[in-house]
Amino acid sequence: MKKLFVIIAAALTLAGCSKKYEFFNGRTQGTTYHIIMQSPTADMQQRIDEVLTQIDTTLSIFNPNSQISRFNRGEVAVVSNDFEMCINQARAAHVFSKGMYDITVAPLVDL
Repeated sequence: MKKLFVIIAAALTLAGCSKKYEFFNGRTQGTTYHIIMQSPTADMQQRIDEVLTQIDTTLSIFNPNSQISRFNRGEVAVVSNDFEMCINQARAAHVFSKGMYDITVAPLVDL
């Protein structure tokens, strides 16, 4: 019985080794990313890049042309749904933490 268990465990281990993994790498927001996926779709790199570009153009404080950077400079009156959702989550964190989390602290930190 013990021998059968060892054979089954070895077979499962070898079967697991045959799975195909894809590696995706890139740069965003001043750093790099590395993603390992099992059986991704053919357009996965494009989809990853699209999501990260959307985040960069909306919420990156490292991108001077992002929506949040322009908002912080008082240049944006209408915001995207993603931006609004993040602001609402930040407000909820502010309330939950009894003011310990404060999204308005950046000017003080930047001194």
